Amino acid sequence: MTRSSTRPSGLLPAPLERLLECASLREDLGNLVLYDAPAPLLEQVAEAWLGNLALLGVRARQVQLGPWTTEEDLWGLDDSLPKEWRRPGLLDSAAPRLVVIPDLARLSLAALRACVSWMGAEHVSVERVGQVRRFRPQCYWLAGCALAEVGEVSPHLLDRFALRVRAPSMPGNATEVLLRALEPEPRKPSRKKAGLDVLKSSRLRRAAQVQVQMTAEARAAILQRFPPMSGAGHRGLLTLGRMASALAQLTAAAAETARGLPVELRAAQVQEAARLLQLPAPVEEAAPAPKPSELPSAPSSPLPGGEEVQPLVGAVPPLLEPPPVIEPEESSLPSVTVVPAQVSPAEALPSAALPPLEVERTTLIQREHAPLRLPSAQGGVSATGRGAVIGVQPARDMQDLAIVSSLLAAAPYQRLRRRKSRSRRRGLLLTRSDLRAYRRATVPQHLLALVLDFTSLTEGWQQALMPYLSEAYVERAQVCVIQVGARGDGSAQEESELRARRVMGRNLLVPAVARALEAEPGQATPLADGLDLALATLRRALRVGRAAAHHAWLVVVTDGRGNIPLKASQTGELQPPVGRQGVEDALRVAAQLRGMRQVAAVVLRPPLASLKDLPVQLADALGARLVDFGPPEQAEGGAPP
Repeated sequence: MTRSSTRPSGLLPAPLERLLECASLREDLGNLVLYDAPAPLLEQVAEAWLGNLALLGVRARQVQLGPWTTEEDLWGLDDSLPKEWRRPGLLDSAAPRLVVIPDLARLSLAALRACVSWMGAEHVSVERVGQVRRFRPQCYWLAGCALAEVGEVSPHLLDRFALRVRAPSMPGNATEVLLRALEPEPRKPSRKKAGLDVLKSSRLRRAAQVQVQMTAEARAAILQRFPPMSGAGHRGLLTLGRMASALAQLTAAAAETARGLPVELRAAQVQEAARLLQLPAPVEEAAPAPKPSELPSAPSSPLPGGEEVQPLVGAVPPLLEPPPVIEPEESSLPSVTVVPAQVSPAEALPSAALPPLEVERTTLIQREHAPLRLPSAQGGVSATGRGAVIGVQPARDMQDLAIVSSLLAAAPYQRLRRRKSRSRRRGLLLTRSDLRAYRRATVPQHLLALVLDFTSLTEGWQQALMPYLSEAYVERAQVCVIQVGARGDGSAQEESELRARRVMGRNLLVPAVARALEAEPGQATPLADGLDLALATLRRALRVGRAAAHHAWLVVVTDGRGNIPLKASQTGELQPPVGRQGVEDALRVAAQLRGMRQVAAVVLRPPLASLKDLPVQLADALGARLVDFGPPEQAEGGAPP
């Protein structure tokens, strides 16, 4: 039986508990990102963090930021307004707060600005209409983010989070919350738990008074973990040093060895901090890892509290091979063991095994660098409230309510509400603050469909596509790339080249779209199958429904020489002679695209020495504009009036 299955409800793993203790001791470590953390785990971590702060005498209030957060939510409304219009803000004073962000990749622009300007700042100034406030913020930040979506978060925002680790896998049952809420009598806390809270409170208070002195050995260990890199800041070095200092404070407080004298920071504590932060292996350990039977036995390094930490050997990161368990003495802290999150079989092994810092460095940027304007809405129809469900948020009206999430939000307050209302009715008592609405992904109202004939592409086709790609970027349009004549792979190369291939992306920044534009030309040109695939895609995207688009661009880049009939593409069998059958099939499918009112079509013609009328016939069948492209000295004309 695993440790997670035997862990009591409400108890966090030892590494996460140690991270929260360090974040509570030092305010400069109070920024935590848990990658791939479910919502129940975030709530549990927030509750444990608030408990640690309360033991240290900090009465923090929990607030939540999300895609719905506006400037008025953050800073409140002006005091000069009428009394019934005023309302306090989430971050409008110096009161201690624990800011919880369930999804960092989908945070609103106002909340993003607040995070970048507040995190790590010693003093803040809020100047709005009728508001002038200057105070020292005291905020602790807890955020969740999917590691696969880390490319959508600004690197500047990620760098401001001192602690960024993978979340451990913890089983949970949401129905337990409702069952505990419906119990007639509250459970009395056990004496053992009360005694543990008292011991933990005294230990944290003693640790806060311990002074730590940096040594040359610890400084060298920190620099070994973070070698100099071009473009990299110093926040990683500072975080590792602060984390090691906090561990030294906790160890000294547990061993009761600090009597007003500073405690020296040792290299073993730096290694322990690096394991808790899930940092990659040092540079000196970049050689291939030997077999376990060939590993030499290394002596352990004792800590001031009596703990022993085995030094890292080989190039295996802490997430690939769990570190040795630290056997504590009776007076030391609980053992520190990095418990990696369970990886599903569908997840790619290299990405799942890499430390979070390496994933952040190697992930392609998928965020909008400079959004020029908001995407336009066709016919006054908004794109909000029509996409797939990606979470919940506090409800502002009675539309699209999340029933289960509303019940779970009301469950923890049932005993207090029954006591105040003196109601004997069974069931849950709901208030307006309990209501939750579904948070839906934004539905793109525009679609860019690119039909690229790779067998006809010449120099200058990227510049010819640039205006359409720029418009798709500004409108946040969904992108569909249909590869015609692209080189196949494997033993089924001939069969794969008889058919066109489609690549879909939610926007232009998806890496799969960039890879689709870089394909190599093949030997066959199934132009008819590519246009038929574009027809099916446009019909599905423009159909009436909640996720329907309102406008589409169809850009066809080809010389019109389709040499694969549509039947051969559908059956996978080519029977010569072909003749003009492939061209006729392409014109017949293009005629079906002509009658689509919401589609604006254009045909880009490369420089041709012969058969120049084929792109003209295709453009007439599509009802599209014909635009020539190529090098300036080879271009034969512009777009017709």
